[in-house]
Amino acid sequence: MNTKHYTSIEQSKKLLELGLNPESADMLYQSLTGDTYPEVIRVNLSSKHWGILYPDTYIPCWSLGALLELMPETIILDEHVAFGKLKRVNAIWNVYYESNFSYREEDSSELIKAVYSMICWLLEFGYINKEK
Repeated sequence: MNTKHYTSIEQSKKLLELGLNPESADMLYQSLTGDTYPEVIRVNLSSKHWGILYPDTYIPCWSLGALLELMPETIILDEHVAFGKLKRVNAIWNVYYESNFSYREEDSSELIKAVYSMICWLLEFGYINKEK
């Protein structure tokens, strides 16, 4: 099983398009030719700005851990506090926010895809501070 634990180039570009701060990324895709990005590199804190300074060479990339850290513990959903949860049932990952009155869920057989989908939804509806 070859499961990735970080965002694809397409997912990374979508997160940037939705306004996610590139400085929240903990990894980068590095281009050696300027048009393909074959390498993913883990970056230290002092080099996180590379994707901002050199957008033709680096694309920010988020690990599963970095995405999970971006998810708020609670959100207000339909005027009720909803708590973030994660579970696996029958090989399907569920990432969701739940209260007694409201429910929002993303699911996939790959945890990174379920979390990525939830992050997109959270960004689209203003639950993640895009400046951090």
